[in-house]
Formats: sequence, structure tokens, C-alpha cells
Amino acid sequence: MIKDKKGSENFVVNYLSRLVNTKVTNTQSELQEEFPNEKLMMVKERPWFADITNFKATRVIPEDFNWHQKNKFLRDA
Repeated sequence: MIKDKKGSENFVVNYLSRLVNTKVTNTQSELQEEFPNEKLMMVKERPWFADITNFKATRVIPEDFNWHQKNKFLRDA
């Protein structure tokens, strides 16, 4: 367990943050700051929980549901 006191420096964390791990840096490339647009649209369909999550947040039932699907959805949610 780590406890920090207000106003004191954490020398262990300060030291560890400056260490270079050559095993990791030699095998992995640097972090990329960009996020290509084609990666954003890779999800082909909604996850099973997306409709329930959206309903809980907004109280809006998806419009593409028919009458039976809406009834089941309300029972499940």
C-alpha cells in the first residue's frame, strides 16, 4: 500500500519513472499520438449491451425495434 504525505516528495516513484527498461523499449515502438479515422469505424454492429446502456442513460427506446422487441427490451432493461 502506498501512502503519500501532503507536501513530501515520493523519491521511489521519482527514481522509478526515470529508469529505462530496454526489454520493453527494444521490442515495442513508441506511442503514436495519432488515431486513424479508419480505426474509429471498425465496429460493424452495436454490442449487445449498447441499447440497454443508452436506455438507462436517456430513457429512449431504439426506434428500429418492433412491438415485440420493445416489450422484451423493457422487461430485460
